[in-house]
Amino acid sequence: MLKEPYAIMNAEMTAEFAAAIAENLAGGALTESNLPQARVPTGGGMAWTMSAEDEDPTKTIVGIIVGTRMQRSYWAQSFDDGGGGAPPDCFSPDGVTGTSTLKGFPGGECAKCPMAQWGSAKGSGQACQLRRKVYMLRQDDILPIVVVIPPSSLRNVNKYLTQLAAKGLRYRAVVTSLALAKAQSKEGITYAEVVPAMVEKLDEAEVKLIASYVQSMAPQLALSAPVAAPAGGTI
Repeated sequence: MLKEPYAIMNAEMTAEFAAAIAENLAGGALTESNLPQARVPTGGGMAWTMSAEDEDPTKTIVGIIVGTRMQRSYWAQSFDDGGGGAPPDCFSPDGVTGTSTLKGFPGGECAKCPMAQWGSAKGSGQACQLRRKVYMLRQDDILPIVVVIPPSSLRNVNKYLTQLAAKGLRYRAVVTSLALAKAQSKEGITYAEVVPAMVEKLDEAEVKLIASYVQSMAPQLALSAPVAAPAGGTI
C-alpha cells in the first residue's frame, strides 16, 4: 500500500476530473500537447526544466509511470546552422517508422536509416535523435506530465525498466523517482543525466485502479493499453 495516497485513487476526485475535462474541452480531445512537459536542463543544470509557469524547479520527479514510448527526430540543419526551433525534417512517433519532408529522405524504416546509425552525427552520436517520453502521474495530479528522456539518459532509464521487468514488476505497479545527477562526456562536457529508482510498490488494489486509469487514457494520449497478466501473474 502506498505510504501517501494519490489523488487518482480518490473516486470522487476522479469523477470530478472526468467532468472537468468534458466541460473545459467542450468535447474536444485531450492530447499530449495539453500536458505539462519536463525536460533535462541544458548546460549542466541540476533542476528539471518545466513547461508549466507555476512549477517550481525540482531536482527529482516522483510519481507512477502510466505510459512510455520512443520517438525519433531528425533535422537536416543543426541548431547552429539555423535548425533550432524548426520542426524536424523527419519524425517518427514510435521510433520505428519515420515520415520525412525531404522528398522521401531519410524516412521509412528507422533501423535501416543511415541517420539513425551511431557515428552519423558529430562525434559518435546519432544524427536522428532517439528520445523516450515517460508519462508520469504525480501524487497530487489527475493528469500525467510528459518527461522527455534525452539520448544521454536512455541507457539509465532502459536499464531501470528492464530491472523492474526482471522482478516481474510493470512500471505502473511502482512509484518511480527520476533524479538528476552530474555526468561528464568523453570531451569533458558536464551535463545532467537522469537516474531512475523505485520508491515503493503499489498493492494489488492500487495496481488495478492505475490499470483502469491507463485504459481510459490510452486512446487520447496514444498510450499502450494494459495487457492482461496470465493467471496468477503480476499485473
